[in-house]
Amino acid sequence: MFECGRCFSFVPDYFEHWRNIKPLRAQVSFHEAYWAADSKQELNQLEADLTRMVGEFRGELGEPGPGNLVLEIGAGRGALLKGLRNCGYEVLGCEPSQQLVALARRHYGLSEDVLRQTDARDFIDFVAGRGLRPRSVFLWHVIEHMTEPLETLGALAALLGPGGRLLAQVPLLASQSLYPEHYFFATHLTARHLADSLGLMILREDLDPQRLFRTIVFEVGTGKASHLPRSVRMEYRLVNRTEPVVVRDQALAQSQAAAQAARDGLEQLRRELAVKNEIIAGQARMVEERWDAMQQMGRHISERDELIQQQRLVADEGREVVRRLEQEIAGQQAAALLAARELATVQATARNLQQNRDELERRLQFLEQVDRKKTEIISRQAELIEQRWNAILELRRDLAALLARPAVRLLLKAGLIRAPTAKIAD
Repeated sequence: MFECGRCFSFVPDYFEHWRNIKPLRAQVSFHEAYWAADSKQELNQLEADLTRMVGEFRGELGEPGPGNLVLEIGAGRGALLKGLRNCGYEVLGCEPSQQLVALARRHYGLSEDVLRQTDARDFIDFVAGRGLRPRSVFLWHVIEHMTEPLETLGALAALLGPGGRLLAQVPLLASQSLYPEHYFFATHLTARHLADSLGLMILREDLDPQRLFRTIVFEVGTGKASHLPRSVRMEYRLVNRTEPVVVRDQALAQSQAAAQAARDGLEQLRRELAVKNEIIAGQARMVEERWDAMQQMGRHISERDELIQQQRLVADEGREVVRRLEQEIAGQQAAALLAARELATVQATARNLQQNRDELERRLQFLEQVDRKKTEIISRQAELIEQRWNAILELRRDLAALLARPAVRLLLKAGLIRAPTAKIAD
C-alpha cells in the first residue's frame, strides 16, 4: 500500500496490474458482472433510498424545476438519475456500459434524452457542444475508478462555471473495499488537494462510519484554498489513524485465515447438514404421511363436493318447483280474486233481483187483490144487470100484455096515447 505524496491518497500496489490493461473495458465488465443478479425489488429499493438521499442534498442542489440541470457521471443502473427526476430536477447522465444502460431504460424508463451510453470525456464534450449549463454534477462512487480524475474534474468545473457544485462519494480505505477496480482511496487531504488544484471550495464533507463512505461537496469559482474547522480535521486524522492499511502479506494472511475459517465453517455446516438431512428425512416421511392423509381427505372432500353438488341440483329443482307452485298459486290467487269480485257482483245482482222479486210479489199480491175486487164488482154488477134484465123482460111481457088489450089498442088508434118507440132487444 502506497501513499501519494502529492494528493495524499492511498494507492494499493495492485495498481501496477492495470498498466497493460484497458481500464474502461475492465471497469465496464466488472460492474456488469457485479450488478448482474440485481432483482426488481432491489432496484426499486435502491430508487427509493436514492430519492430520499437527493432530498438531503436539496440545499446544495437548489430548488428543483426547469433550468436546474443536474448531471451524473457513471450513472450505472440509473437509480440516482431516477431519484433526481422523482424530486423534480432536470437530469442528464452518461454510462459507458451498454448492458447497464439497457437495464436503466428497461426498469427505470430512462430515454436517450436522460441517459447516454458514452464515457465521461465524450459526455462532457456533448454537453458543452449543446450549450447546456448544468448547476450540479454527481460523481457517486466514480472518482476511485478513474485513471485521470483531476483532468475529468477540471473539465467538469469549467463546464459548471462559478457557483456550480460537484458532489462526490468515495469509499474509505477498508478491507471490503480492496479490489483491483478501486485505483486509490481518497482522504480528507485528497479533497483539499483537489480543491486547491482546481480552484474549488469544500462546502461539505461527511463520513459514514457504518458504510465506510466519504461524501464531499465542492463549489466552483472562488479559486481559494479549502479550509475546514479544526475539530473536523482532528476527527479525520483520528479516523485515518484507526482505519487499517492492509499490505499484501497482511492481506494474504488474512485471506488464508479467512479461508481456513471458511473451511472449518464448511465442515461444521456439513455436520449440521447431515443432522438436518436426517431431520428432513423424518419430516419428509411425516410429510408423505400427511400427504396420503391429505389425499384421502381430498377424496372425501371430492365425494362430499359431489354430494353437495347433487344436493344443490335437487335444491335447484325444488326451488324451481316452488317457483312454479308460487306462480300457480299466484295465478290461482289472481283467479280467486277475480272470482271473488265476480261473486260479489253476482251477489249484488242477486240481492237486486231478490229485491225486485219481493217488489213484484208485493205488486202481484196487490194486483190479485185488485182482481178479486174487480171480479166481485163484476159479479155484483152482472147480478144487477141480470136482475135488471129480468125486470126489463118482465116489463116487456107486461107491456106486451098491456098493448094487447083492446082498450089500449083503441086508445092508440084514437091517438090518445103513443106506443113506445124504443125497441127492446130480445
